[in-house]
Amino acid sequence: MISFIIPSYNDLDNIKRQVSFFNNYSASDLKFEVIFVDDHSTDGTYEYLKSTQILFEFKCHFNEVNSGPGISRNIGMGLATYETLAFIDSDDSLIEAWPFYFSRMLSCDADCRIFPYQLIVKNSENIYKMHPQDEKIFSKWGSTYSSDEYLWNANWVLELANFPWNKLYKKSIIEKFDIKYPDLRMQEDIVFHWMYMIHCKSVKLFSNLPGLYKHNRSENNAGRATEYKGKYRLDLFSALDIVEDKLSEDWLNGYVPVFYEFKCDIINWGKCNISVDLLDEYRKLAVKSLNKLDETKKEILIKYNHQNIIDKIKHLEI
Repeated sequence: MISFIIPSYNDLDNIKRQVSFFNNYSASDLKFEVIFVDDHSTDGTYEYLKSTQILFEFKCHFNEVNSGPGISRNIGMGLATYETLAFIDSDDSLIEAWPFYFSRMLSCDADCRIFPYQLIVKNSENIYKMHPQDEKIFSKWGSTYSSDEYLWNANWVLELANFPWNKLYKKSIIEKFDIKYPDLRMQEDIVFHWMYMIHCKSVKLFSNLPGLYKHNRSENNAGRATEYKGKYRLDLFSALDIVEDKLSEDWLNGYVPVFYEFKCDIINWGKCNISVDLLDEYRKLAVKSLNKLDETKKEILIKYNHQNIIDKIKHLEI
């Protein structure tokens, strides 16, 4: 049993596509529900969901104010009936054989189940299997462990891309540790990813499955989060602060060094994905964020053989 959560904003055509898709699986042996969270759309999405023929179990919620994808996902999690949760972006899709593979994953208990996906560029023939970082980790661990083994190592789990849509989560863990998406318009996935993963006791990597989720990336489409370069990209630093403040409650834990490695990489990525007119502000926020690594923290990193992280920060060109 699984609850799919689909937030949307003024994306009626894709919501119609999602309804049509899931209608085909109303008789599936795998019991599921779809939770649509309409983020105050003005294109008739909510009215459509309330009036159209939907053959599968579903719920729909209308946000009284436009709140962003993170808050919408929080609402969806609160409405979910089942223990296993999955997220779908309204303009993405699952492969047709998803019930077979999802049933297979659900037969293996783990706090988080991680599966392959496909990155597809619309209006072109470019299809990428996965984000390069995920490709690297899936290849490394998939060739090292059998498909029946449970894997847990904070380093590799936290190094995964913080996409929410290629993972199956447990509602009980989310509720127990009060894990939520922050009220940010972008980069909210970072917080949820880290806060969930550090509370996992078991993780299952299904490296031998096909790409079950198709994430559509549009060429020259600034409206898609992955292509967006505007002011909300600065939310990155708020997201990093939230995670670091939480991890710093126990600085000796093994997560903080991994986090600083991640922080360097994503700040370096971000400077290439923001508009030129915001670059000066981005650089100021980046310096402020990196300066949170004070002398006390540096001493601890040196003590535990992480001088390389200090050197990486020192030589990072912002």
